[in-house]
Amino acid sequence: MRNRDCAVMEKLNVIAGDKITWAKVEKRIHSSTNPEDLERICQDCQWLPKGYCAAGVKQLRDQEHY
Repeated sequence: MRNRDCAVMEKLNVIAGDKITWAKVEKRIHSSTNPEDLERICQDCQWLPKGYCAAGVKQLRDQEHY
């Protein structure tokens, strides 16, 4: 779990102790993450095969207001 958290934080350019809003997290997901990244970052997560996270990342990437 810790390795996965570290990989996500690295991808989103977040350092432990940072305090950022969820809106900023969404913007960082939109600008730096693709659904395909989840195969590497979340490879052992029980949620990955369900597709919820990939669908959420895709939805954020498809939004134009970012």
